[in-house]
Amino acid sequence: MVFGTAPQKFKGYILDLDGVVYRGSAPVPGALAFIARLRAARRKIIFLSNASFGSRAAIAAKLRSMGIKCKDSEVINSGYVTAQYIKKKFGKCTVFVAGEQGLMDELQAAGVRVQKPGAGLDVRKRRVRKKGACAVVAGFDRHITYEKIADALDLLLAGVPFIASNSDPTYPVENRLLPGAGMVVGALEGCSGRKPLVLGKPNPLMLRACLAAMHLKPSEVAVVGDRLETDILMANKAKVYSILVLTGVSGRKHAQSARGFMKPKLVVKNLRGLESS
Repeated sequence: MVFGTAPQKFKGYILDLDGVVYRGSAPVPGALAFIARLRAARRKIIFLSNASFGSRAAIAAKLRSMGIKCKDSEVINSGYVTAQYIKKKFGKCTVFVAGEQGLMDELQAAGVRVQKPGAGLDVRKRRVRKKGACAVVAGFDRHITYEKIADALDLLLAGVPFIASNSDPTYPVENRLLPGAGMVVGALEGCSGRKPLVLGKPNPLMLRACLAAMHLKPSEVAVVGDRLETDILMANKAKVYSILVLTGVSGRKHAQSARGFMKPKLVVKNLRGLESS
């Protein structure tokens, strides 16, 4: 333990992925053993990711390839939560996506159609056609192009709702930080002058989806994350026990200076620090 109050033994654990369980394609030290201990103790687990570039099935497959037992249903990510929100809010509509295939897969699995770039907008009149998009959905996109940004801008200037799967500025890989979804969201904010509805962490929708999947109460669960402004903020606002690991984005100095809802209950170097849980 680095500092904080020692945790009780919880019935369920919500584990962030990037920076907690793995970095890029490499497991974080201690992660596999910790998860195996939770399985042996019959604790419930949800793997929670703000990343939207992989579908739930793809993320589960990645975990299994690392030797971590995981069902598709044990993964919740921002793409899934975004898709469920849009389905509930707009029904079986069409959306324009500035994001990757994993986000589109989750949307299509929820019955939401994905509009092709350049379709459905009368650019001259700046208005959406009857069969146009009901929302612009932005997420992480390693293949973002000027054309895609321009098409999304046309829709945003026409008044279409602006939704972001998440707005993380970076995400951690093996030995560095790479630009995250905030790169795409920021570009669209900058040129449109509009702020999106961000559905990923720290939005409580993410945590509610986890609790529903686990059939547990907030007091019965711990959230383990690597970002103060997403994982820890989300957990503390929902009165869920918050644990920060120092294997991702937020460092020891950030944790020590954190205040209010961004102050974790416990800080550990990595998941090995939770061996007694």
